[in-house]
Amino acid sequence: MGTSAETRRRNRRLELRALEKERALIARAAEVSGSDLTGFVIFRASEAARRVLAGRERVELDAEAAASMSTRCRR
Repeated sequence: MGTSAETRRRNRRLELRALEKERALIARAAEVSGSDLTGFVIFRASEAARRVLAGRERVELDAEAAASMSTRCRR
């Protein structure tokens, strides 16, 4: 998951509320994966955030660049 150097640099607190059964489920998954609860939650939440944002990033091209890309894609 993250390196120990990354873990030492974490300096912002993230708090959330969960049902006891949700917390127990997450804690068990962290344990099974060999991670601590913080590392597990941060890694999985970051992974999910990257997936969500990947579909929302846009690249805007001017007309000349768009025509160039169109020509290259047809080859």
